[in-house]
Amino acid sequence: MDTTTQLSGVIQTSVEERSVEKLNTFLLSTPDTSEVLNSKTLVYFYKLIKKDAKHEVKCLHVSCVLSCLQHFLDSDIDISIWEHLADKVSILCGLLFLISATLINNNSLVDRSINIAMHMIQSSQILADSMLRKMLELLLQTVSAVMYSNNSQLLTLVLISSLLQKSTRETRRKTLPSVSIYMTKLSNNLLVCGDYETQVSMVEILARCWTFIKEDCPGALFTNCPSILQHFNSYTFLNFDPECRLFLNQVNSSLEDRQLVYSVPGLVVIADGVSLKKPLDPLYKEFWLDFNTSTRSISFYYMISREENWEVMNIEEKHVLYVMARNSFCKSKEGEVIPAVKMEITMKVDPTKPNLPKAFKIYPRKTCEFANAEKNFISKIFKEKYKSEVSYSDLPLEGTGTQLPIPHPKFDETAVTIPDTSVAANPVVDQLPEKSDSEESDLIGPSPAFELRASEKKSVVETKTSHQLDVSDSSQDSRGFDTFADYVKGLKTPTDVVNDDISDGNNMLGQSVTVESCKSKEEDLNKTGNSCMKKECKNYNSGSKEEFFGIVTPKK
Repeated sequence: MDTTTQLSGVIQTSVEERSVEKLNTFLLSTPDTSEVLNSKTLVYFYKLIKKDAKHEVKCLHVSCVLSCLQHFLDSDIDISIWEHLADKVSILCGLLFLISATLINNNSLVDRSINIAMHMIQSSQILADSMLRKMLELLLQTVSAVMYSNNSQLLTLVLISSLLQKSTRETRRKTLPSVSIYMTKLSNNLLVCGDYETQVSMVEILARCWTFIKEDCPGALFTNCPSILQHFNSYTFLNFDPECRLFLNQVNSSLEDRQLVYSVPGLVVIADGVSLKKPLDPLYKEFWLDFNTSTRSISFYYMISREENWEVMNIEEKHVLYVMARNSFCKSKEGEVIPAVKMEITMKVDPTKPNLPKAFKIYPRKTCEFANAEKNFISKIFKEKYKSEVSYSDLPLEGTGTQLPIPHPKFDETAVTIPDTSVAANPVVDQLPEKSDSEESDLIGPSPAFELRASEKKSVVETKTSHQLDVSDSSQDSRGFDTFADYVKGLKTPTDVVNDDISDGNNMLGQSVTVESCKSKEEDLNKTGNSCMKKECKNYNSGSKEEFFGIVTPKK
């Protein structure tokens, strides 16, 4: 009996017993895992997940196949074996994603299928080229038409961008002209997306593809608002994150009553007594705070020290216990007193995430823009959890160019000193804007799409080890620090720790938020191009006689 036949019997038993113990034992006891990874095994996997079955059984089929593929990847099988099977592997990965995202609609399985595909892309350009050819249309069609969980949607965008980054330019040139209509949909979806991080991933894909699209289809993007296309064309996106920030701030603010992401400049952000620094970049002039309506969260880029990479903090409403906003002031290093709003965010206790900040003090500038944000966005995001004692009587009327005299801080108001974040970073030669007139060294912020940042989100990613066949197991949490302060202390360069007297001595509870690391970019955006859409999906369970005929989407 060959290994494929043995494996099929073990999987059948695992499905019947609802346990992966025998499957794990079989895989671990196989002397040479490379013997199991062959064309016959992949065809068996393909037929298994394509088979008609009840929802629960189909989930188990998909989970077993994903477990096998993950084991093959963990076994360090020679990359040439994967490359020899590249097209079959790509079709199988595409079908796993499609079934998980649409027919089963299981977010955990979507995440697992994307993580496996991402691993393969990173390991071989041949695999990346094959996956771009076999999966790109499917991924774009799904992400532009199927609305599932924000984390899975973001992961899908990350996977698309990685495919565009890792594949060869020649493969992109040949592949992209067939999918430009999905780029049209993606660009229009940007205007109705209520999460800044997701918007960034969308812009990155558009920037990578636009060079090829615009030659044959110069009006393909932003067909619902053509004026934005002219604005988009004014950016090179070579220094991606700062330029993307400028672009998205202008786009979001132009939507007026349709605006779903509201970005306001901050002055100081303190997490568990640690003062977080604004990203160092000449184009990143403000400490931007993003209020996201669809994910009901506050997010921002920050640095802990000049030697560290940019990171992203994401504070979700579901983890917030209480938000209190009061009048406050901040003082610059020159002694200037700046009106601010002090937002004290108390988080829920989550014993499973002790390494994350327990409390936040966020000081946005007090402006007319923030007053509008508080009325239209912030109070709606946090609802009854948000209490405000902020008065805006000292602000000028909208449209006037003068500011009323700034009063001296009252006795019961705390003036927070704005930390000096102007320290020069180590020079970074690549990714600088071509026309930058800054003489300062930059620390270029990475795009979210260059690594699987979303899979590291502390609010969604946990390690699960169980002998039960659990389709909800996910990727791993890699942080090993006991508290957020321990994480900060673990860095090479000391950072600013804010004294307790600045925080007014308030006691804060625990919380669960997102802190994720982003590595610096390794190359400029390799822009690519697209062209036309195919008709609605076919049923992948249709009676084709071919064993590997390709990926087609199910009927609605």
